[in-house]
Amino acid sequence: MQNVATAGCAECLGSDSSILEKIDVITYFQPIISVTKSAVIGFESLCRGRCRNCGRLISPFELFGKLKDENELFTLDLMARKVAIRQFDKTLAENNELLLFLNFDANLIEQRIDSPNTILAFCEGTNVKPNNLIIEVTESKPCDIDRLVEFVDSSRNAGFLIALDDVGTGYSNFDRISAIKPDIIKLDRSIIENLDKDYHKKVIFRSMARLAGKMGILLLAEGVEKEEEVTYSLELGADLLQGFYFARPGELNKELTEPLKNKISHMESRYRDFKIARIRDLREKHKIYADVMDEISNNLNNTTEENFDDLLAKYVDTQDFIESLYVLNNEGVQITHSHLNCVLCIVKPKIYKIFKKGDIHYYKEYFYLLWERVLDKFTTDTYFSHITGGLCKTISQRFKSRDEKDYVLCMNIRE
Repeated sequence: MQNVATAGCAECLGSDSSILEKIDVITYFQPIISVTKSAVIGFESLCRGRCRNCGRLISPFELFGKLKDENELFTLDLMARKVAIRQFDKTLAENNELLLFLNFDANLIEQRIDSPNTILAFCEGTNVKPNNLIIEVTESKPCDIDRLVEFVDSSRNAGFLIALDDVGTGYSNFDRISAIKPDIIKLDRSIIENLDKDYHKKVIFRSMARLAGKMGILLLAEGVEKEEEVTYSLELGADLLQGFYFARPGELNKELTEPLKNKISHMESRYRDFKIARIRDLREKHKIYADVMDEISNNLNNTTEENFDDLLAKYVDTQDFIESLYVLNNEGVQITHSHLNCVLCIVKPKIYKIFKKGDIHYYKEYFYLLWERVLDKFTTDTYFSHITGGLCKTISQRFKSRDEKDYVLCMNIRE
């Protein structure tokens, strides 16, 4: 029987009549984890089909792929939501603050404007309220943005929250964020995958987290599968998490939810250890960096501008983390050469230009924050070096020369 169900039968694999007449629509649920609450705050409903003849479980991709007629697609969409709401209702008896994420394909909305009243009707006779539901908008192909905004606005006015799915891929771009003003954006798995190893993905993730935070939007990292992806999602600013690391989609019962307590507890413990180790490592590194900067500054204090180049040339190769050294005057103009570490700076891609004597830095944070007396020392975020094309940071520090003139010492360090 298992082999038959796995292989499928003529009824579910191919038939002239509608597949909707041959299947039962069922719903699987995948938990959504809140970082701040350390708890499950809701579930995404995921449509499945089960063949009435052979019992085979039919994936959403296959199920929706078999339906070419827009009316059938729309009917299946409604059936899936109705089943999801009815099953979710049973869980609300234990926690009436839980959220249900309902998927809405923007292209179906475009073809036939769906009214929030349909969803409200499904909620009648249940404990499910509009503030328990999140309309999760996804686009399988470009759609009419005006119709999408109309649908989103009417849904929000009815009391539903709005989520934008697949951000970072496909058609869920920045114009969609500004147009529909979602409450939640779901960062696509393509950004999450191997997040711990990919610097560019980290930058994209952190930028999205900052953007979301400034707009009052929650950021959900979707598709976390490995512990490292969970850790770096938290480190880079995720508010919510979803993925196989916590649970695969399944029926909404204790078998799905009970193991999550240990998973969340383990996640908290590992992330705490990660943060402590990271802070200790940074503290040790920055102590070394500070000592080197102080030593160089003290030596610059005892000489004058015409001797700066000779002194920097002696220091640049003394530490393997130093990429380059240079000095700026009180107008942000570089008054020394850029002294390069002979080991680190062998490769110089043509696209990158080395700062030279006479170049202007007054618009850089590492200069103007010091010169305006906001800080005595400053360390930039990590960036790609103009010297090697590798990752580095710039540390800057004010000092006075022997003749009481003010300068800024800059040290680029290799990450």
